[in-house]
Amino acid sequence: MSPGTVRAVEEMTNGTGKGRADSRKVSGPSPMLTLGEACRLLNIHANTLRRWSARGLITEYRIGPGSHRRYRIEDITALILEQPPYKQTGTSKLSRH
Repeated sequence: MSPGTVRAVEEMTNGTGKGRADSRKVSGPSPMLTLGEACRLLNIHANTLRRWSARGLITEYRIGPGSHRRYRIEDITALILEQPPYKQTGTSKLSRH
């Protein structure tokens, strides 16, 4: 996990792992992230996270009358930790030597 991602997760949880201090916090046992917040942490497009939810790779929670998607920060953190580090092979398939 990159230092920037670690910093972002710490900022979302105020460094305590106990939730955000802003007014958007959803009541309950776990801090919840919006679709956009989760996508920024994972560095993926919103449609990718929606597709992963549809396939059961991550649980989404529907909140309020608009049925907005929310994701538990623990689930997002688990996905981040599962991602293998990017490894550059040194040879590009696009190079034409």
